[in-house]
Amino acid sequence: HASPQPLEHPPSKIRDPSQIPGISLKSDCNGEKYYEVSWATPHDPFNPQQWSHARRVASTMCVCLIALVTTMASAIDSAVLSEASQHFGVSQVAESLATGLYLIGFGVGALIASPMSEIVGRFPVYIGALVIFGSWILGAALAPNFGSQLVFRFLAGLCGSAPLTVAGGSISDVWSTLEKTFGFPIFAIPGFGGPILGKYH
Repeated sequence: HASPQPLEHPPSKIRDPSQIPGISLKSDCNGEKYYEVSWATPHDPFNPQQWSHARRVASTMCVCLIALVTTMASAIDSAVLSEASQHFGVSQVAESLATGLYLIGFGVGALIASPMSEIVGRFPVYIGALVIFGSWILGAALAPNFGSQLVFRFLAGLCGSAPLTVAGGSISDVWSTLEKTFGFPIFAIPGFGGPILGKYH
């Protein structure tokens, strides 16, 4: 028997990406060609910079609030340092590890949250990180021993880094180049003032 001949399909028509609205073919300084993806039109409704001023201010305030919460949590243990060290039967220097490990978790989490926000979007990263962050903070508060407290504090810092590291991208998405000169200081005041409020709450 003759072997069956493969069916011949007409060649598929592959659409040139540069023909899609918002995608253009460019060349870099070395002559290498690449596709630049932008908005479909200058007034694309999906562009956050086309939102109303009230909506953009509200979204910025949300980013400021969650950054304030996660940075307050970094120093909140230092307000009860002596009580916590007595409770767990360790020195105050050892108990200060709860703050140190939180900050180490912050640094490690930034390596995960920032690129993930570019892949899956900022909103899922914010929501997912904050829900898990709340669970770890609760675990640290109810920790039965010193070791578990340190583990929970590290994990809380790991997830709590997302609002601070992703916020820069969120502000850039919402405000224009000129408006960012006002948007970033508004975010920075509560974001980086959180540890002070956490210590002296």
